[in-house]
Amino acid sequence: MAVTAGRYGNLSHLYICLALVLIRASRVGDAQAALQEADRLGAWAASSLQEDMARVLVKEYAGDLDAAREAA
Repeated sequence: MAVTAGRYGNLSHLYICLALVLIRASRVGDAQAALQEADRLGAWAASSLQEDMARVLVKEYAGDLDAAREAA
């Protein structure tokens, strides 16, 4: 909806929230898919901090601790 409404600046906020909700629900695979979708849509253009935070959390919960440390 945000894309069709032209609110691209809101995408980073929406995707970081989505990643957090999915991680809390132990749906790590879905959180990884959400990050890939965010990449395709260019959601992180407005906020590299939120992108970094989302990537670290998803990598950490996926068990890829070395990649999470590197991203942090």
